[in-house]
Amino acid sequence: MTLHDATLSPTPDGAEPDPMAGGATVGDLRHLNATRALVVMILRDWFDGRDGPDRVAILLSRTLGASQASEALTAWDDLASRLSTQARRPILRHGASCTCVGADEAVVSLALDLAAQGASEDAMMMLALLIPGDRVLGAHDAARRSGLFLRRAALRLADLARRPVGPTGARLH
Repeated sequence: MTLHDATLSPTPDGAEPDPMAGGATVGDLRHLNATRALVVMILRDWFDGRDGPDRVAILLSRTLGASQASEALTAWDDLASRLSTQARRPILRHGASCTCVGADEAVVSLALDLAAQGASEDAMMMLALLIPGDRVLGAHDAARRSGLFLRRAALRLADLARRPVGPTGARLH
């Protein structure tokens, strides 16, 4: 698990917050729908070193085309910036090859999926778990825009995965 740079402030009752709270395993990547799984993978990749955003850009360009990929990256960058600068505490994520889904990853992926489906109130409720209430509306807009693009990308990836690799009509026997 990796922490984003941030300073944790005491909770309202004065207790020190648990810096690992958002990293608790709550699910398995293989059990998420395609959109949510893609969100988790992009969240992990985006913050994984200097090359992470470039890898995300390549994936989105291959699935959405250059024009939509540029818009998707702008929306994602807006959301990622809000998550890393406005969150109540550092957002945790598991490693790129891990099949576990952490609590923060689950919240972000569900918020984007709900926002893309038009379930604004539910998406904002999920975002409010991570971001102070006075900043949720802006985060929701970024989540909605990102979510719509990532849904398209997930559908395109699923379509590509269903295509035959070999020549059409090839027979073994």
